[in-house]
Amino acid sequence: MNVCRLTRIAIAGLLLTAGSSFAATVDWSKSQPFDEPLLEWVVKKSPGGATAAFGQPEADNIVIILKCDGGRAIKASRPDSGFEPYSAYAVHLRAGTRQAQTPATTQERWDLDDLVELNFQIPNAPEFMSALKASPTLDLVVQGRGSFLQGIKIPLPRAKLAPFFKSCGL
Repeated sequence: MNVCRLTRIAIAGLLLTAGSSFAATVDWSKSQPFDEPLLEWVVKKSPGGATAAFGQPEADNIVIILKCDGGRAIKASRPDSGFEPYSAYAVHLRAGTRQAQTPATTQERWDLDDLVELNFQIPNAPEFMSALKASPTLDLVVQGRGSFLQGIKIPLPRAKLAPFFKSCGL
């Protein structure tokens, strides 16, 4: 195993450990499930990589987008009008019994909408990725400026998302 890979594994372990100890203070009751029947996962594979979007197909109502980021990693984005442009946030994630925390940032407000896109990376520690692929839901709680802003519980249908994870090499 090369030094670079060992370093990445050590950093991922530290993030997962730090996230787990901090995440213990997260109010997971803020993570509410979506009860909108029109929302579903749409997985697309292309030469540039796979994406999986949870939202209303053929509409602008997108809850979260996952993109393969090479190196067996997943970038995520969450558009919402509640985020401030050019700001830093912390995203707390829970898949099954595994918890993690990851930093997130926003850019400018979308042109014709009041949405701001929160961008973050799903921690690629093997334990968290295994839990993510096996869990029926992903809880996501966003924290900014010392307070918890929002929480969502996203369904993770294994059969629907298996091609996405496979395309990402996970």
